[in-house]
Amino acid sequence: MLLLAIGAGSAYLFEGTRGVDLIYAALPYVLIWMVMVAAIYLLSPMWQVRQRRKSGWATPMKLRMNEAEIAIHHEVQSLQHRWAAIKRVVATRDRLFLFTTDSCAFILPRRAFASDAEFQRWSERAGAYWSDAHPAG
Repeated sequence: MLLLAIGAGSAYLFEGTRGVDLIYAALPYVLIWMVMVAAIYLLSPMWQVRQRRKSGWATPMKLRMNEAEIAIHHEVQSLQHRWAAIKRVVATRDRLFLFTTDSCAFILPRRAFASDAEFQRWSERAGAYWSDAHPAG
């Protein structure tokens, strides 16, 4: 009886159907692996950075401010915000934040300015323009 089972098993091996069965058995695992790799790639921050670079967002923005508004120009778009629309202005040691919403801001790093004195002047002017547009009370 054992010899018959071994003989039948060896015929199964040499027909090549065992390899096809293994491929069919492995196919769901391969598909799951491919979906996971694609999800990691598409959801990774580096993919988002690459997409932004392709869209032209790797180039710096130009910012202009006066008493009435702050204007941001970029090759992709241009924006103008009146000081009354700016929620708050926050100056830290190395950045100036101009918040357009509670969680969204234009960020001006200190390194974007020619000197620390220029950064300080811009921070003070932004604070003064914002204060003029938002009188207390």
